Amino acid sequence: MLGAFALFHLTATVANGQQPSDPDQEFEQIKTAISTKQSLRASKDRERAELRRQIAAVENELDRLQTLHRTLEHNLEQSEQTLSENTTKVISYTELRDRKTTELVWNAVTSQQLKARNPITMLIVQSDPLKVDRLYHYHRYFVGQLETQIDELEQHLLTLERLIVDAKNARETFDADERDYTANASALHDRSNHLTTLNDQLQTEIDALDRDLVQLIRERERLSQLIAARAPVIARTGPAITPASRGGMSNWPITGEVRQRFGSLRADGRIRSEGIVIDAIQGAPITAIAGGTVLFAEWFEGYGNTMIIDHGDELIAIYAHCDTLLKQASEPVEAGETIATVGISATEDAAGLYFEIRVRNEPTDPLRWLDGS
Repeated sequence: MLGAFALFHLTATVANGQQPSDPDQEFEQIKTAISTKQSLRASKDRERAELRRQIAAVENELDRLQTLHRTLEHNLEQSEQTLSENTTKVISYTELRDRKTTELVWNAVTSQQLKARNPITMLIVQSDPLKVDRLYHYHRYFVGQLETQIDELEQHLLTLERLIVDAKNARETFDADERDYTANASALHDRSNHLTTLNDQLQTEIDALDRDLVQLIRERERLSQLIAARAPVIARTGPAITPASRGGMSNWPITGEVRQRFGSLRADGRIRSEGIVIDAIQGAPITAIAGGTVLFAEWFEGYGNTMIIDHGDELIAIYAHCDTLLKQASEPVEAGETIATVGISATEDAAGLYFEIRVRNEPTDPLRWLDGS
């Protein structure tokens, strides 16, 4: 990896008491490597998000299919229970109808025989005509009742036969749906497994990219320190300056509300801010908080267009997320002089100035200096 070689070369050079032969070139190489890695990681993040969306869609479809299948199984179970009950009823009703039919035939024949009896014959056998007449009317009434009951039984049987046909059709429909469900569920499981495998592979790639980025960012920090070290070296014989010893800055770099404070989590949620973010309108002028010399004025990975100014007394200020830079390295600046204009942070998609103050290259809360406390 380019970063590892650059780091080795830089470390060896500094250890020998020498400055790197071309720190700006090394910085540009690592800056490009970081930009490439971060772009690739962003692409992988988008790809992973799409994979997870597809996995969720597949799981939702599986849930829908399983719910539908459970409903079909429940309906089939009820249908087959009804089929069993109706089949039993058909057998019972058929037997009852047959018995009723037999009784109907017997009573109809008896009725006809009673109606056809000759009065002379009844006298010979000494039959009571009134009794015979009552028997005749009884059998005729019973025949009428039997005919009504048989008609009702026939209607029941027709209804049951239709229900049995419906139940058999329901079984055929379920069998077809079951085959479709099995095929679709199998395809969705295969799709889910494939997407999960791709997601796992993508996560492995992202983890590798994160490890590379950590290493590259460490190298960038070392080179950032090297760039900051371009300021004149002052013997550190006394304590570091403070707002009380030097006095607060009378000039804010820009007027606006502080959107992000020192030490709060940055937009990436992983790194704590070493400066503040001040809300402003894009293109608004940024002014120097004090007189000094520009150490660095160009694009810087993660900060956009960035200007670093040595304000003396080992105090360095960083003005980042700029739209345009109006000063170049080595140029002097005066307090209140316009040095850049406000841009938009790529991570926050909002206009504002990222502002940082370092004393002896250690970040310190800029509000302590700007407030003069």
